[in-house]
Parts: sequence; structure tokens; C-alpha cells
Amino acid sequence: MKDYYFHLKNLTLSNYIMLLTKDSEIRIETNNFKKSINKNSIALISKDIKFDVYFSNINKPTLLYLSCDVLRDALKINLASNHLRLKENAQNIENNILIKKAQPEDILLFNKLKSKFNNEIVTSDKIEHEYILKIACLLSGLEINMMGFIYEMYNSSYTNKIINIISEDLSYEWTIKDISKRLYIGTSSLRKKLEAEKTSFTKILTKTRMEHAISLLTTTNLNINTISNKLGYKTTSYFIKKFKEYYNTTPKKLLKNHTTGTK
Repeated sequence: MKDYYFHLKNLTLSNYIMLLTKDSEIRIETNNFKKSINKNSIALISKDIKFDVYFSNINKPTLLYLSCDVLRDALKINLASNHLRLKENAQNIENNILIKKAQPEDILLFNKLKSKFNNEIVTSDKIEHEYILKIACLLSGLEINMMGFIYEMYNSSYTNKIINIISEDLSYEWTIKDISKRLYIGTSSLRKKLEAEKTSFTKILTKTRMEHAISLLTTTNLNINTISNKLGYKTTSYFIKKFKEYYNTTPKKLLKNHTTGTK
């Protein structure tokens, strides 16, 4: 089978991603930064950064999607046991992409987590303590920038709170009323809070779903109908419509047009 490389542009993430590379490296680029993630590596990529990525179609990376609260709980364990290497505060993109060589025990732990959670976003309501410990073990040895990476996880903005809630089940038909009940705040008050953060509930919901759609399209073998259902869209045609509005292309065209041939 002929291999080719996906080249996805201007990606952002609403949740953190931990990934395991296999027999092919990944390349991440921004306007002023390039980083290669070598074969057989584990990497943690921060949310809310914009980047381009290249990766193999045959040897796709395996991804775990981690919410802020889950990653925070795992990091607490590592900080308490001094299993993290703390990095001096330097505000640049490199501090948001943490990489280490995957040892055999890391691969075993990663595969257990992937088997447990598959393509779901791992949130605190889904995870037991034993799996928090497994994530903490995978984080061991990463060089963490305290003021950048960890501070971001404690950001108590309403945007982050909403992302955490809707990530619990992207297939659910969330409404702002559902969210306001979970946050113990009136719907009108929540709208005002989001206006102050220059966003809206609809924008947050769409952004979170669309960013997860890209990951599922390019790193799994799920068909568009299945992805549509997983993301809470009643019909595939409506999902494709929203996808085109967001990315200015259809899922099928994105997969076709964002390939770069053999490396």
C-alpha cells in the first residue's frame, strides 16, 4: 500500500492530546517553530495553540484526548512525587509540546488507556483513580513549564468549564440550559459571562465538536456517518453542512486535499 502524508493546517485543540507515535514521525509547525516527534515517542500537546501537522496515513499516531481536569489531577500526583522535570518559565510554543521516548512499559500503559477510552474525551466523570495513576505514569519524565502549561489548566474561565462539561459526551444534544444547570448559574447570566469572554455557547460547542471531528477523520478508520453520530449531529448531511461552514470544505475533500504524497 502506498503511503502518503496528511498535512493539516491551522489546527487548534479544545482539549489536551497525548499521542503515541509508532513507526513514523510527526512534524508540527507554526509560523516560527518546527518540531519533530520521533518514532516510538509519547507527546503531550496543549490546547489552544495553532499549528500545522504532518503525519503518515499508514502509521497514524494513536491519540488520547484529555480534559483539563483529568490532566490536572494526574499532574498533581506527579508534582507531589517529584516525577516531573520542571522547566524554567519561557513563553514560547515549544513549551506546549512535551515529548519523551516511549519505553515498553509506557506503550503498555498507553494501550490500556486507549482500550479503555477508545476515541472518547477522557473527563473526570468517566475515569477511575487507577487510570489517573496510569496517566500520571505516562507523564513521568516530561519537562513541564510550570507557569505556562499548568497555569492554563487552572484557568477558571466559563469557556473552559463549558468545554469540560460538553466533552463528557459530545454525542449529547447540549443546550445552554443544560450547561447553566450544571454550573448553577442562570442562562442569561451565563450568556453575559461568555460575552465578556468574547464567545458564545454555540461557538464553544461547534469548536469543540469540529476539532474532535478532524482528529477522528484523520487518525481513525471511522466513517463519516459514525463520526457524525459521535459528535451529536442528528443527520450526516447536517454534520457535513456544519463542517463545511467551519472549515470551508467537506470531510471527504479535506481528506483528499490535505495529502502531500509520499514523503
